[in-house]
Amino acid sequence: MMAHVLGLGTCWINAYGTDCEQKAKRILLVPEDDWLVSVVSIGYPEETPEKGRKGLDEITFTNKYGSQTHYF
Repeated sequence: MMAHVLGLGTCWINAYGTDCEQKAKRILLVPEDDWLVSVVSIGYPEETPEKGRKGLDEITFTNKYGSQTHYF
């Protein structure tokens, strides 16, 4: 939230179990036997995407992926 107020953009990145985990651990001096679960990048965005929330019916499924039958 504060990053946005300052005009910065952020992005959560999964690192655990990826090829980038070891590289990021070396750069950030994380001990070899520790896990690096995620990284949050922060910086000034080149562009600002249009904002808008999707409806719950657009992002949820019933019983299987793609099934749009909802009971709420």
